[in-house]
Amino acid sequence: MSDKAINTLGLVLELLGVVILFRFGMPFHVPTGGADMLSAEGIDQAAVALEYRYMIFGYAGLALLVLGTLLQIIATLRR
Repeated sequence: MSDKAINTLGLVLELLGVVILFRFGMPFHVPTGGADMLSAEGIDQAAVALEYRYMIFGYAGLALLVLGTLLQIIATLRR
């Protein structure tokens, strides 16, 4: 794989990571566990599932950013 292709792939992965993070947010927050602060009636399983999905996509976005950056570093150092 050429340096140019590795660099381009890194940029694409970084772009995807940024878009995912803008859509789903950073995964670092205080988890609610589905409990509503205003209600003591129980845990909302739909909220738990949504919170988990956002956490997974947040970490995936961060992983894509790191991987894209590493690919760009590799492409630069190979020159």
